[in-house]
Amino acid sequence: MIITNLQKLKVIFTYVNKFPEFNTIISGKEINSRGSDNGKCKSFKDVELIAYSDPNNSFTDTCKKIAEHHQEIINKAKSSQIALCKYINYWIYDTLQSMPEFSHNKLLNKFYEKIEKLDFCKPYRNSIDKRTYDELKELYNVYEPYIKFKKASSKNDSKYLKTSLGKSGNETPFYVNCKLLKVSVYDELISKFKLRNYSVIDPTYSKQKKP
Repeated sequence: MIITNLQKLKVIFTYVNKFPEFNTIISGKEINSRGSDNGKCKSFKDVELIAYSDPNNSFTDTCKKIAEHHQEIINKAKSSQIALCKYINYWIYDTLQSMPEFSHNKLLNKFYEKIEKLDFCKPYRNSIDKRTYDELKELYNVYEPYIKFKKASSKNDSKYLKTSLGKSGNETPFYVNCKLLKVSVYDELISKFKLRNYSVIDPTYSKQKKP
């Protein structure tokens, strides 16, 4: 079976809407001092990431949390293994940007070999390049406030009565009292990332348009 570039692109971007939620859930987890993968996370960092300083043990601690609590993380996010795996792939690239040079593909292979509790991610260890990462990061920065908006709107949180979507030049306002983003927001974002033939911003958004 031949997988086209468009199909690969679609797979990469399909789960990015869950990334901010995964990040929040993982950050709130405690490290189990007796976790079986604790030493493996540190060993991976010490051997494979020599050029990475790991401030505040950020990489090592996050690795431990994901390995120990992966099923809880998936359940709380109401998501799937593949979505978490895609997030891990993204998180590794995002975290290691300060390294002068690294092979994302090689690191993913070694990471999933080393961290046995995450070996279910092996079929999904797709590396990304700088351009794809930049697009994922921009979408992440769109989703993060959008998800906060959706949660706030469901609670009628006045703090989010008026805010903005995105962190780059053209900010798109949205309003809690509407409880929905304007259709133009979806169209602009989907068009920007050349993914207008499927819903990238919200899986519940069913409107389909041709470029």
